Amino acid sequence: MKKKLIILFVMLLALGAAETHSAVDSTTLNSSSVSNNITLSRSTTYIMKGFNYVRSGATLTIEAGTKIFGDFETKGTLIIERGGKIYANGNANDPILFTSDRPAGQRSAGDWGGIIILGRSGINTSTGVDSAEIEGFGAGLGPVYGGQPRIDDDSSGVFRYVRIEFPGINLTGISGNEINGLTMGGVGSRTVIEYVQVSYCGDDSFEWFGGNVSCRNLVSYKAIDDDWDCDNGFRGNVQFGFSIRDSSLADISSSNGFEIDNNNNSPSNFNSPRTRPDLFKYDSNRSFYNNFNFSKSTFPKRRTFKKK
Repeated sequence: MKKKLIILFVMLLALGAAETHSAVDSTTLNSSSVSNNITLSRSTTYIMKGFNYVRSGATLTIEAGTKIFGDFETKGTLIIERGGKIYANGNANDPILFTSDRPAGQRSAGDWGGIIILGRSGINTSTGVDSAEIEGFGAGLGPVYGGQPRIDDDSSGVFRYVRIEFPGINLTGISGNEINGLTMGGVGSRTVIEYVQVSYCGDDSFEWFGGNVSCRNLVSYKAIDDDWDCDNGFRGNVQFGFSIRDSSLADISSSNGFEIDNNNNSPSNFNSPRTRPDLFKYDSNRSFYNNFNFSKSTFPKRRTFKKK
């Protein structure tokens, strides 16, 4: 099993052609509100500027081998709203790449925002409200996930064979308002997320806020904060995860392999659905996490699973 995970990591890290294409497009993803179906072509390099929203009813399709560069100055971020869909369907030979627009050799963790996918699967909050704003934007500014109608078998599309590099910028300048590499809020069970690598993230590589999406074959490489973070009633299955950490990198909030929360427990509560993920076959810096099943736990307060 470990051998397979290491091979997967090496393949994903090494894949990707030169970062030059015949055309550069800096308008399609320029603080855009996507309300129609659009396709990003592998023959074009895309510069992603500001907050880009795929609205309900719209679909963003990204061809295998496409490269998107997140703008440092405008904190380029892609948000798939509830009812919107993304079909980023790469393959082993032609993964889709999201990376920093800064020159190679000058890139660092937190150069741009990240990818946010939101759905209507059930979530948990300390107040009992069935919807919430996704973190990172500041109070009253974040897009919403969960809510009514609750659709546990919701589909936000397909996110397969994707590399996300140098994301995790702080959007507001206030600690705690960083964007994760791949953020999933209320994502439903019919969404497909597999073969995704997040490298050099300024916050968590992967974070699930509620929802019940199942993911597999995920790689976290040298995140500043946590590799895997589950909150607000996440109850999906995640199979085959591989992470490498750098002992010299850590967030001020402390950085862990796993962080598993329910909600902030203020006020004290036992609201449902509870955070109950099933995590199978994890390898982190040669410490092996095998068949974590939290289905019998209630997690009334914050818990973390530190790297061994």
